[in-house]
Amino acid sequence: DEGRRFPRPVDPKRQGPVAWQPPVYRSVLAVLQNPFYAGAYAYGKSEVQTTIAERRLRKVYGRLRPRDTWRVLLPDHHEAYISWEEFERNQVLLARNAFGKRSGGAKSARGGRALLAGMLRCRRCGRGVAPVRPDTPRRLIGVVCTREARAFSSHDAWCLSL
Repeated sequence: DEGRRFPRPVDPKRQGPVAWQPPVYRSVLAVLQNPFYAGAYAYGKSEVQTTIAERRLRKVYGRLRPRDTWRVLLPDHHEAYISWEEFERNQVLLARNAFGKRSGGAKSARGGRALLAGMLRCRRCGRGVAPVRPDTPRRLIGVVCTREARAFSSHDAWCLSL
């Protein structure tokens, strides 16, 4: 902790006072993904999705739209913290390292006993590998190619081609 603080609303449902607290992952990511950080003004980045569930309207707010469908994007609108080019490079890196997203790049390391499993690739097919655990909790016995695991839906599809 370097003593940095991020503002967080005291009551998220109302506009009002904020409390300055240590940053959390989501707050830092929101800043890094915001084009304002790179000197751009953007409007229409998200949309409201309305569905009917159990005979009631259900609205999901804040569903992000692809950048080419934003209503307004004005680069060089104001003084930037980083250049637009650096912002674009950062977006590629963030997307590549995003955990739980389907993309072919290397993933960020995760914690726990399978510390580097997110960064390992199968030598045969290039896909990621997943940790394999026996029925006994907290004991890791190896990794399996995610392609093989999906194909056979079992843990006997060992990937020995790391």
